[in-house]
Amino acid sequence: MPTKTYYLLALDPSLRGTGWVVVDLALGEIVAAGVIVTKPRTAQEKKRLLAGEAAGNSGLAISRGIRAVIELYAPCVAVTEAPSGSRSSTGAAAIARSHQACLDAIDQGMGGLPIFVTPQANQKRATGKQSCSKSEMETAMRARWEGSDFDELLTTSPPYADQGQKLPARGKWENAFDAAGVAHAVWDHPAVLGLRIVAVIP
Repeated sequence: MPTKTYYLLALDPSLRGTGWVVVDLALGEIVAAGVIVTKPRTAQEKKRLLAGEAAGNSGLAISRGIRAVIELYAPCVAVTEAPSGSRSSTGAAAIARSHQACLDAIDQGMGGLPIFVTPQANQKRATGKQSCSKSEMETAMRARWEGSDFDELLTTSPPYADQGQKLPARGKWENAFDAAGVAHAVWDHPAVLGLRIVAVIP
């Protein structure tokens, strides 16, 4: 048996709910999953904070959460969904901040940059369509990772629970399924394939 466990960390960045999964490269199974949910701004916070400051707070929570996952599982490779466009400047800023938080955590916790997957490539690989619904992605990922119990994984206390994070509501699970899609999209990537081979060498 291999003396080391090789893990892949896959992320679906979002300022309000960043999904993540950890995949055992030897077993080909997702062994941990979650969604780092940041608190939406209340009416009082909106009066007190500028949008940029609120986004910064959310980004910090995301970065800390990902760092906790990295510290626990020590993944050897990371992959993240690439930024997509937005019709508003506020939306574009939120997308940029969530991705920067993920990149900061990966750089600080692992060093280097992740493999990037476009949202279109993620959905295409998962469902055969370049655009799919959240329910279609969930169905596809439950079938793809059939050895992984998402219901149990997503109701298990996360590594960052001591940071005040609560378990994601069922409506937020979609971000974790998107992260599972990211992992699926790079499964045959040369870098990941090489690590999968190494992972099973005694």
